[in-house]
Amino acid sequence: MQVDGSRILVTGGAGFIGSHLVGALLHRGATEVLVIDDLSTGLLENLTPLPEERVSVYSMDIRDVTSRELRNVDGVVHLAADVSVGASMKDPWATFDANVRGTLAVLETAADAGVGSLAFASSAAVYGDTPPPLSEDSPLRPLSPYGASKLAAESLVRMFANERGLMGISLRLFNVYGPRQRADSEYAAVVPAFVSAGLAGEPMKVHGDGTQTRELVYVGDVCDAFVTALERAGHYPGRAFNIAPGAPVTVNDLAEAVNNALDAPVGVEHDPPRPGDIHESSADVRAAREALGFVPRTTLEGGLRATIEAEKEKVYIAGTTIE
Repeated sequence: MQVDGSRILVTGGAGFIGSHLVGALLHRGATEVLVIDDLSTGLLENLTPLPEERVSVYSMDIRDVTSRELRNVDGVVHLAADVSVGASMKDPWATFDANVRGTLAVLETAADAGVGSLAFASSAAVYGDTPPPLSEDSPLRPLSPYGASKLAAESLVRMFANERGLMGISLRLFNVYGPRQRADSEYAAVVPAFVSAGLAGEPMKVHGDGTQTRELVYVGDVCDAFVTALERAGHYPGRAFNIAPGAPVTVNDLAEAVNNALDAPVGVEHDPPRPGDIHESSADVRAAREALGFVPRTTLEGGLRATIEAEKEKVYIAGTTIE
């Protein structure tokens, strides 16, 4: 399928990645983007800069999706999920219900509605403690219920591609960062947590000794990958692809890079490691480059500066002074 001239549904479309993706789809010529989001973490304000006449929002749980929401939809991007590793360790049942039963509801309804193409947001957490570099053929042994739920959902995407004709691709996202990523959670991802602390003039908290590595990919590059995945799903039904820069950095180096991008650098504090966290992450991205033409355009330095500048705007609007 071609995004240009199509109607696309994005689950989780009011969230961090989802709201950026809605804008990217409109920019690429989608006539209308429909959003399903229960607004538990997503924010309607993320969508306010977009043209109202081309964005329709359904405030609902993906487990309640019906053929009404998918009528005349050409493609689906399924992002909605419980994404916290830490929360999944505390309540694995809730994570599986949202991520596996929720994915099954989306897939079954999309197949029944005759949707032609689907892109699913999986995670590098499916690899668990497999030694890097991680290719799509590496052993899959997740360390958390979250990772296990994403692996189960990938299996459903593959099954629906093989048995129901719903052409689906899974994108194994590594650490996505960028503007609009929320830091107001005990499970906040590392970049928004560092940026939020730095702008508040507080030390950045590192879980563990900081030698653990992360593959950090800017949200704009991830949106490009999802658009291409929708358009090429018919060529690679059921396949999974790593979405990462292929250039890991240590958490200590990331803290230094955030400091370098701040107007007023701050210190670092070390906390105990978190259960379920992966120590070493390094991606082999050759398959995504060859099949999807995926080549990240954003450097870490450029992405961090864009993220910090966007966060500064929010802080200034709220009337807070940055020292």
